[in-house]
Amino acid sequence: KKTGEFFRGTPYVAFTLEGNESERLVVNLTGLDCLTFVETTLALTNCVKENDLSLQSYERELCRIRYRHGVMDGYASRLHYLSDWIRDIRYKGIARDITREINGCEKVKMTVDYMSNHPDRYTQLKKGGIDLERIKAIEQDLTNAEHWYIPKSKINSETYKKLKSGDIICWVTDAKGLDYGHVGLAYKDDNGTVHFMHASLSIGKVLIDTRPLGDYAKNKEHFTGMTVVRAFGE
Repeated sequence: KKTGEFFRGTPYVAFTLEGNESERLVVNLTGLDCLTFVETTLALTNCVKENDLSLQSYERELCRIRYRHGVMDGYASRLHYLSDWIRDIRYKGIARDITREINGCEKVKMTVDYMSNHPDRYTQLKKGGIDLERIKAIEQDLTNAEHWYIPKSKINSETYKKLKSGDIICWVTDAKGLDYGHVGLAYKDDNGTVHFMHASLSIGKVLIDTRPLGDYAKNKEHFTGMTVVRAFGE
């Protein structure tokens, strides 16, 4: 919560990880999109827990969070899809999916194939080759996997009781080919109401939405519900 608050007002900047000839670890604290905001906050929080705030420690932790099995091995090793990211950080012991512990959760079917169907939108996929084939295999695996969410109609005061500040809120989308449309952090106020802290594309910066979490979701046409992930030790 406190680490996330540090970035309030930081400009929203999209595609900071894209456009490089070869995959490299991008460190950018001055411009964040929704996922890099969460990754940055999580990496810094883990560094604080380890009492090591060196640049080397931060880069090591960021790489561990951002890449499959914590190893950077080309473009396809980056966890592009949030469902892939959630699964991998669970395997690495960084965080766990707590959605099924919250009232109202249901299974949700995801058909994941956006990147392979739009390779022209990704610098590293335009030329085809091994990266595109690896992405296709990952997409098929994610499509076949089991996913859980809490429909947005069921997000209420009882939901808030199960959430903690700093929980990672992942918004499931019905957009064709995608799994999730947005991600941010839960921010619980002194009254126990949960708000959404995130890097907002429409407003252009990191902020804490003033509305309760459920009301925030009501106005998002393509959001169908949320998956909740909690860092271990929280």
